[in-house]
Amino acid sequence: MRINELSLPHPVIGLRDDIAGKFEAKTEIGLSKHEVEINTEFILFNETLNKLVDEGKAVFCIDMNCPATMMRIAYSTIDYKFRVRIPQTELRQKVQLSFFLVANQDLDNYGPSGMNKEYGDYLFSVKKSDVLGCGGQATFFVEKTWEDLGAIS
Repeated sequence: MRINELSLPHPVIGLRDDIAGKFEAKTEIGLSKHEVEINTEFILFNETLNKLVDEGKAVFCIDMNCPATMMRIAYSTIDYKFRVRIPQTELRQKVQLSFFLVANQDLDNYGPSGMNKEYGDYLFSVKKSDVLGCGGQATFFVEKTWEDLGAIS
């Protein structure tokens, strides 16, 4: 998902200067012959948003997209460290990951700490699955090694 020029009706951490603090995802990719392992550590520095995650009202989301196999899947978790394993048969060539913080339920009167002063004291109504944070993107490549099947006879 491209988020370069995303504009939402509520403040989003990691998007311009909407909210003070930090949200990013550090990722390590492990490739073996049969699977791909993605280890992600979510780093979130904002009192309000950390509390929402701790209470299960917000979740971290990894959006994985592989154009070559047309596989697209989203994983969500409240854990700050997350591991997922995918069979290598599901992926080929370029794989794109996008990292988000999303509402896990409707949030009335949403006004996170550190909001840009241009928002004033305004409070927002956020719906379940709305984006609360953009944690960046990552790309990796899955190269296939073809095995010689040998002669039939």
